[in-house]
This record gives sequence, structure tokens and C-alpha cells, in this order.
Amino acid sequence: MGASRQVGVVICLFCSLAAARGANPAAKYAVVRARVVEVNKNQESSITNATLEVIHVYYGDEKLLKSKFSDFYAKVDFHGIAAREDFTLHEEGIWSLRPDKDATIITRVYGFPFEFRCRNVKGEDGDRYVHILELVETIEKYTKSKSGDRPALAEKLAGHTNPEIGYWMIRTLGDSDMSFAGDMLKKWRKKPETLPIKAQVALDEVLCSKEAESWYFDEERASLLKRWVTGDMDSTRARLVLDRLNVASQNRQLRGNKAAEFLQTAALNKGWKSEDRQMAVRFIGAVAGREVDHHDAFAWLFDQIRSHPDSEMRRTAAVTLAQLPLHPKRLKAVEDHLASEKDAEIVKTLRAAVQKVKAADKK
Repeated sequence: MGASRQVGVVICLFCSLAAARGANPAAKYAVVRARVVEVNKNQESSITNATLEVIHVYYGDEKLLKSKFSDFYAKVDFHGIAAREDFTLHEEGIWSLRPDKDATIITRVYGFPFEFRCRNVKGEDGDRYVHILELVETIEKYTKSKSGDRPALAEKLAGHTNPEIGYWMIRTLGDSDMSFAGDMLKKWRKKPETLPIKAQVALDEVLCSKEAESWYFDEERASLLKRWVTGDMDSTRARLVLDRLNVASQNRQLRGNKAAEFLQTAALNKGWKSEDRQMAVRFIGAVAGREVDHHDAFAWLFDQIRSHPDSEMRRTAAVTLAQLPLHPKRLKAVEDHLASEKDAEIVKTLRAAVQKVKAADKK
């Protein structure tokens, strides 16, 4: 089977699960555990074609059990479809599939925490495999549960210590038409801090989708986002927060000036690791790049270059500022600063930005 036959359509995970009622839901896709039973390596093309056998169906048509499908590894992959590590005989993993009339095809499932596959292989998904395995086992348990048991089960799963499960549960409730789902979301809307961070991110996504502007500008939301960027946080959770703030700004679910305000707070939060604070600085540039007026972002970044005590933060601010338009007033401010700047990397970055503007003006 060629690569083109192995790519399925994008399917929405949460919509399908929200509608699931029984042990064998009529799904357009399936989530399975499978084992590699045959490996064929093509030395000339550096492509490995693997044949896999389904050994467990977590969600979808049970008839897929013991059926076979194909996957592939390519040393060079321009489409983001191929596995990142080569296949070995008898290895096991988790795949999302779309049954087709001619063959079973690996497929992307929108909202799922992996694309096409999750393999217990170092360099691919090894570090996340345990969490993903627990998630798909939970999906199976939830879809097979009795409707009367689901409210209590959903509440328990939303607060699960596995972040993938909490996120999945909130998003699934957001797409559910069952009455208990709405009641739970209303409860968490008032007290989102009772949920783990990734579940809080899911809640913000759901409420932005369901309530739009009434949630965008709600004081409860402002308090939620402020808590995200002011507390101590490890890198995993910090990256979740930064990604959410950036995406919310991109989708116009958070005004650019408010997103920048939260990101600036994160960048100066000593309870975060330096590399996470530097990422917050880079996101300030990304948010500013989507706005018509970059004045506030330029002023803040320039202030960090001049006065921040951490040299890495100053350098990150310089790289970010250099990507913003340098109007004559800004250009002069940067040139004046260059006369006293001692950090060679910052001098190089800002000087290149100045020269680029001047060269463009000559054309």
C-alpha cells in the first residue's frame, strides 16, 4: 500500500465520542492497539513498509480485531505522515484508523493527542506512550459505560492526574448534548481552578466555542488566565498555557493587548524556568505581528533589552524586537542604544535589523 492510500480524512474525536452510546459505536474511525507482523525495507528509497495486525479495539468497530493494515517509515518525509522511527518486528503501539471499503487506512483524528500513531519507541512517542495508553483505555471504559454511570465517571475523569484524560473529558463534555454535561461545565466555569491545568485549557477552549464573547470578556476568564501566568509552573504546564494564549489570540478569542499583557506577566514570572519565560517573550512577538499597532510590544521588548538582568532574556527580547517593523523613531532608538550595548549577540542582532531597514529604504 503506497503512502497516498495510508492517509485518511481528518475526523473529530470529541463529536464522535460525545454521541457514543454503546460498546460498539458506529464510528467513522477506530482507535486500536496493533502489533507489527511484517517489515519490508527498501534500501534504495529508504522507506520501510510495515504490516500490522489489530490486537485490541478501544473504540470503533470490533470487527477490526485481527484485521491487518499498513504503515510506513521514510527517512525523508515532506508531508508529516510517515513514522519518525523505523519499524521493528513485533513492536506494539496505538493507531487511529479509518475503515475503508478497500482497506483500513491510518488517519488523523482532530483533537487527539497524537497523529496517526503513538508508538512506545524512543525518539517517537516513548515518553508519552504510558499516558496515551491510559487515555485510550479510559475512552473504552467511558464509551462502554451505562448512561446512568457517566455523570460520576465524567466528573472523576475531568480531574484525572493524567493530563490527556482530563483534557479529553472536558472536550468531550463540550460536544455532548446530554444535560449533565452542561451542568458540569457551568460548575467548572465558576471554579475552573479545581481542574488540572490541561483540563482548564480544554475548558477555556470549550467555553470560547460555546459562549463566544460572553466568555471572552468575562471576569472569571480574566482571573483564570491571570492565575495561569502568575503561579509557579513546570515546563510542561507552562508550554500548555503559552500555546493556549497564543492560539486564543490567533483565533480572536483574546484581544492582542490582553494576550500581550498575560504573556508579559509570564515572561517576568520568576516561578517559571528561564527557557519558558523566553518562549513567552517570543510569543509576545507573534501576537504583536498579528496586530496593526506594535507600539506597546516594541516598548516592552526594548525595555527588557536595556534593563533585564538575565542576558538570555535580553537576547531573546532583541531577536523578537528585530522582527517588528522599525519605523524612523524606533530605528533611531535602536541605533542610539547600540552605542552603549556591550552584549555582542545583541549588537549583532540589532545591527542586522537596522541594516535591513536601511537597505530596504534605498530600493
